[in-house]
This record gives sequence, C-alpha cells and structure tokens, in this order.
Amino acid sequence: MLAFVGPLLARGLGAIAIDLPAHGVSEGVSATIPGMARAVAAVGEACGRLHGVIGHSVGGPVLTVALAGGLDAGRVVLIASPANYGRQMRAAAKAAGVVDTRDLAHMADELIRLGTELPIMDLPSFAERLTQPVLLIHSSDDRVVTIGEAREIARYWQGSRLIELDGLGHGRILGDAGVIGQAVDFLAARFLTGDEAVHAL
Repeated sequence: MLAFVGPLLARGLGAIAIDLPAHGVSEGVSATIPGMARAVAAVGEACGRLHGVIGHSVGGPVLTVALAGGLDAGRVVLIASPANYGRQMRAAAKAAGVVDTRDLAHMADELIRLGTELPIMDLPSFAERLTQPVLLIHSSDDRVVTIGEAREIARYWQGSRLIELDGLGHGRILGDAGVIGQAVDFLAARFLTGDEAVHAL
C-alpha cells in the first residue's frame, strides 16, 4: 500500500498507512475482521474525518465493517476485495487441500471463538447501507479473490464504479501505476482541504 502514498501526497492529500493487527510489523499472530475494523475505527477517531480510504483484499471487508460502524470517510477504494469472506475462506481451504467439511466447520468454529460473527463476513449486507462513493478495482485473472466478488459488491453498493483489468493478479495489482493513478484520481476528485487524510489498508 505504500506505493499509494507518494501519488496521494503529490495531489495535496495527506496519507496514513497502517499495518492491521497481526499484519506487517503489528503485534499478534491472529486477527478477526471485527478486531481489525476496531483498529481502523480507532485510527479514524484519532485523526478525524478521512477524505477517503483504500483497502486491498481482506481490507475491503474490514473497511466496510468500520464504515458501517461509523468510520467517517468520504470515499472508498476497494482493490481485489472479497464480497463474502466465508465463501472466500472455503475457496482458500479447497485450494490448500482442505476438503473435509468437518475441517471447514472447525475453521468456522475457530473464527467464532476468536470473536468473528459470521454474518459480518458478508460485505454486501453492509454495502447496501453505505452511501459513500466506491471505486472497485479487480483483475480478471485474480486467483485468490475472483472477479465475481467485485461484481457482486458492485451490485449492492449504490454509487459504485467497477474497473475490471487483466493480467495483474491479486498482489501485483497494488504496484501497477495505472491502478494507483485511477485510485488517486478517484479520491482526489472531491478533495476539499489539505487537512483531510486518505487512509490505506
């Protein structure tokens, strides 16, 4: 996500980049979507109104839960985001060779034990209640989160715009100059003052 910082600053926007709990250099070995959403909300409370937020992959559901909980942000960019994290979990388990339904049930039980409410993992159920303009960017060759996930989010989130690309996969998409430019242009379109920040996950 650091690749977005320079272009945001060049457009006169501030930038805040954080490592979510149990990610990057943050402490912890496991994290839940609600826990990460609380961390994002805490940053939002400390910083005040955010002009926009950017989330990649699981950062999409995390931002959506935070926004539904009152995170004050004007615009949203979701890159390669899953619509339904439970479905994503099952697909990842299948790709890893976990095909026994008892194993999947155990994974769901473990998520609940860690404090995740399974309905929270369904982004469209939150998106229907959100009013922020959202830009969805997804590559059709993403094998981690399929393009159908972005299309589903676009159906439920009013005012959404979906950019479908090809050849950028799930991770390379974050370093693509065109993707960064589209995201920054979208966030800068309604930039009001130099004091507002963009938050990247």
